[in-house]
Amino acid sequence: MTVRPLLWPVCLFLFSACERADTVRHYDAPRPAEDAPAVAAKSAPAAGDPHAGMMADFKAPDLTDTAPAGWVREATPPRVENLLRAYHVPVENSSGKALLLAFPPGTGSLETFSDYLTLTVGLTQLSKEEAAKRITTATLGGKSFELITLAGGDAANPRTAMGACLNTPGAVYFTLLSLAGPEQPAVREQFQHWLASFQPGVVSPGATTVSTPTPAAPSVAPSAPSAPAVATGPVPPPSGLKGWKVPEGWAAGPEKSMRAATLLLPGVDDKSFSVIVSVFPGDLGGALPNANRWLKELGLPPVASEAEAVALAKPLGLNGLEGSRYALDGTPRSSRILWVKHQGKSWFFKMIGEAAAVKREEARFEELARSLSF
Repeated sequence: MTVRPLLWPVCLFLFSACERADTVRHYDAPRPAEDAPAVAAKSAPAAGDPHAGMMADFKAPDLTDTAPAGWVREATPPRVENLLRAYHVPVENSSGKALLLAFPPGTGSLETFSDYLTLTVGLTQLSKEEAAKRITTATLGGKSFELITLAGGDAANPRTAMGACLNTPGAVYFTLLSLAGPEQPAVREQFQHWLASFQPGVVSPGATTVSTPTPAAPSVAPSAPSAPAVATGPVPPPSGLKGWKVPEGWAAGPEKSMRAATLLLPGVDDKSFSVIVSVFPGDLGGALPNANRWLKELGLPPVASEAEAVALAKPLGLNGLEGSRYALDGTPRSSRILWVKHQGKSWFFKMIGEAAAVKREEARFEELARSLSF
């Protein structure tokens, strides 16, 4: 099963409570947005995915837990259907967020989820070998957990992520704790006491079971992806945006989780060309994790520092708005990104697709950019 697209929104949601008490910088979040980082909104499985439909049929057995003293239960974001719990974690001079998620049995191990932990601390993705070296096992409350702790950020803004995975017959439970600060023994102890309190339910006799089917060999070559349905007529601006002018020839695409809007070319599939609009609190960790996410989408190598990420950008130059723009070209895909910072939120307008299509539509993208009104 393709778990990664389901997890990206979770990584973004993790940032929402990560705020140091001694600085005005926030690590807020809600979804990528296309990739991508709160969790697991249902998404359509990729063509040919042998696990297609697993999430649609999956309902995790109930799990009871006891939150450590001081942790505050939060409401889960809309459309985040396999996020079971979200807690605000208060820490001296800092704060964090703890999440509990459930996936179908057999989905994977902690190694499967490790690159999402790296995103929350601004590190580049770990290889399978590196992840395996960092993962340990421990018995907590009579249950066997895989555990990992990662540190990132910089000297001025250190960040910590802790993760755990519990495999049961009814579900795989994945937990993350993101902290805006260095690792603290007291927080680690709270995290492990929380894990020890987990009491997974059992699969009821009438519950839907999930198995991994063996895909049948196709009798014909797979067809090219079909273009999604688009809405006709004027496209109203997303909530929070006073106005915009969608260029002639573009149309509104179907609603998708964690997106404010999607614009498409009628008759062209969204992998070949799309404009994705998303808005999140804060700056999602700064230029480095955002730039590396966009580079990764195009198969380009990551940059190593915040300074290198900032150097990739150019001034926004739009009606006095604060922000920056990126022009990234890979093979065979390219992207053009506007990052507008307005009233404590980040607005991302990303045109991405086949390089030729992106190049051809640049003038229209600029027309859209110059029409934005906040």
